[in-house]
Order: sequence, then C-alpha cells, then structure tokens
Amino acid sequence: MNLIKADFLKIHHIDEQDLVKNQIDWDTLTELYLDFNDYKDTYHTQAEFIASTMRAHHKIHFVKSRVKESERLIEKILRKTSERRRTHGEDFQFTVDNYKEEITDLIGIRAIHIFKEDWEDIHSFIASTWKIIEITANVRDGDDTQRFEELNIKINSRKS
Repeated sequence: MNLIKADFLKIHHIDEQDLVKNQIDWDTLTELYLDFNDYKDTYHTQAEFIASTMRAHHKIHFVKSRVKESERLIEKILRKTSERRRTHGEDFQFTVDNYKEEITDLIGIRAIHIFKEDWEDIHSFIASTWKIIEITANVRDGDDTQRFEELNIKINSRKS
C-alpha cells in the first residue's frame, strides 16, 4: 500500500506548507511509511510477547497491546519534526535510520490492575524486566498522585 500525498494531507488536515517550512521531503515520508510496514508483523509479534509476559504477573488483571498505525506514524513524524529540530539542531530530519529510536510509541502496552495499591509491584516487575522508555500513570481525578510525582512518572488524570 502506498502513501498518496494529496489524500494523506487532506484526510489529516495538513497544509503542504508545513512540509515546505520544515523541509520535509515526501519521498522520505513514503520511505518511512514503507519501512514501518515492512516491520509491522515483527512489531505485532513483539507486542504480543510483551503482553504475554505481563499477563504472567499475578497482579495484572488485563493487558492490551497495539502497534501504531502506519499513517499515524507519518502524521506524528510531521508533528514532531519542528520539535526535534529545536532539540537536535536545524538539520534534523527523520530517516529510516533514526525514526525507530525517535518515535517511542511504535508499540504500546496497557496493563490494568484491580487494586490501586498493586501498581508499585507491577511497576517494579516492568522496570526489572525491560528498559522503560516512557511511562504514564492513568489515574482518576482525586486519586493520590504523590508517589507517581516522587518517581517522576507522567500523570494522565481522567474524570471518574
């Protein structure tokens, strides 16, 4: 499946001037899209392995995994290019060689537990099993977030 520029820009409400402004080459985006699609089955296998490993923990009730959609990857690359140029220098461009390190949510895993107090045991299990790149605590409004803050864990609060 190919990435058609006019269709993509229209569907995702992206102005072509954003590509020009950030010196983003459409052929490069197409190359990234095709490369990601080549690895997608591998990512699904990895996601299922991680989810299966997590399901073995007795305090984890439910695990859901996902692999980023290819078009969402390209959309994110377009969004993140200006940010990366600020942090890595004005010459920065996403490439086949760097996007897998720069985009940290190609695979996403969500673990659900029943009792709030179980999170720290689960967190320790995850931290001792894998290198954590990005972590978010999903909490409800009013929950005690002090321990998450102490551990510098990003907090996503939702209404009850």
